[in-house]
Amino acid sequence: MREQRDTWPNPPFLPPVVQAGAREAAETTGPPPMFATFTSGAKQSALQDTGSDVVDTSRLIEALWAWLLHWGWRVAAASAIVGVLTTAGFKARDRWGKVETAPKMGTLLLESVPPDSDLFIDGTAAGKTPLTTKLTAGRHVVEFRRHSSSRKLNVEVAAGRSTSEQLDWTAKRKGSLEVLSDPAGASISVDGIPRGVTPMTIDDLTVGSHSVVLESSSGSLERHVDIRPDRVAQVTEAIYSGWLHLSSPIELHISEGARRIQLDDRNQILLPPGAHDLQFENAGFGYRERRRVDIKPGEIASIAILPPPSRLTVNASLPAEVLIDGRRAGETPLTDHPIDLGTRVVVVKSITGAERRFTITSTVNPVSLNVDFSKP
Repeated sequence: MREQRDTWPNPPFLPPVVQAGAREAAETTGPPPMFATFTSGAKQSALQDTGSDVVDTSRLIEALWAWLLHWGWRVAAASAIVGVLTTAGFKARDRWGKVETAPKMGTLLLESVPPDSDLFIDGTAAGKTPLTTKLTAGRHVVEFRRHSSSRKLNVEVAAGRSTSEQLDWTAKRKGSLEVLSDPAGASISVDGIPRGVTPMTIDDLTVGSHSVVLESSSGSLERHVDIRPDRVAQVTEAIYSGWLHLSSPIELHISEGARRIQLDDRNQILLPPGAHDLQFENAGFGYRERRRVDIKPGEIASIAILPPPSRLTVNASLPAEVLIDGRRAGETPLTDHPIDLGTRVVVVKSITGAERRFTITSTVNPVSLNVDFSKP
């Protein structure tokens, strides 16, 4: 240090000066500072001592030794504790980090009837049934394939637990039907079997066509619905009245069971929705017919009744021409000529100019006329 110091142009610091007895003072009054404070006299003496650059290293060593005696073991112990805690902290952080980032797994068992179905989990081939595999917890899409058929299931895997799913290829596939009505509370029948009241969702219907009947105090409705697998079909109906409109060339009496139905001046009547078995009748013409009419809420169901024609046969003693309601129908003998039901005027004119006029009522029964021109 002395040889190095001789080469410095200016000393970088002034050496500390420790009072005599510094070791004893440190042990009794407390630790001295790392660099002892100069007394005013010592500082002045050091500054004025330009003739000697010798450092009193013995006093410096003595001061350092006193400081180490008081604080050295404490610093070493504190450093050791800090080191242990820091190391433990890093290890704990690594361990907990691994625990938090480790994925949660569950077990999934997949079976099918019959077995050997090809399996795809989340779009990736996984093997054949039966299969047991480990999966991350959560929802997975499992696809079963057999021949040209494919079925998909959404499977929820629970962490630390075993979940099983089985697909029965031999079972009839099911679908769902949601039935709503306005007003609510209508009775529901599917294929003639009561199922409950609206609103209702039926989950066990086989795939295919089904007849659904809704019935309430306001009327009834029948609808046909096609059930598809893994889908929810829907029937939504308002149950209130609709109109029946009738057109016919003859007057008809309408009845439903024992109840007579009277049309208004527009030939219409308001009926409850649903199917109605109506009877149309004209006793004078001997006409009677039954029809099933489906009335839809708020709509007009139009019916045209055209009774089948009757048959007219005309024979005459002389060749003659036959006119029906002023229209030529042919010459005698006229056999089974079609004629509308109702009142008809038939004129028979002979080749001699003689004429006979008849007013007839055409019914469902055939009509025959025999004309003898020899009689007046």
